[in-house]
Amino acid sequence: AGVLWRIEVKGSGSRAAMRVNYFLSALGEILQRMDDPAARYTIAFPDTGQFRRLWERLPPLARERASVTALFVGADGTVHDAAD
Repeated sequence: AGVLWRIEVKGSGSRAAMRVNYFLSALGEILQRMDDPAARYTIAFPDTGQFRRLWERLPPLARERASVTALFVGADGTVHDAAD
C-alpha cells in the first residue's frame, strides 16, 4: 500500500509580504486538514530563498509535533525535500 500525501501548494507571489502570507496560509490550511494519522502532511512552495528562510524559522519542535514537512519546487520543476 502506498502513502497518502496531503500537500498544500502556494505560488511565488509578487511581493515579500505576500509570500509571508502564503507561507502562513499554507501552514494553517494543512493543519486544518490533518484528519488521517497515517497520511503525510506537506506544504510546497517555489524554491526561493525567502520560502526556505520562512521554513527554517519555523521551530523544529513545531514541525515535529505537527508532523509537517516541506517541499520546494525549482523553476525547472525539480522537487527538493526541505530535509535535503
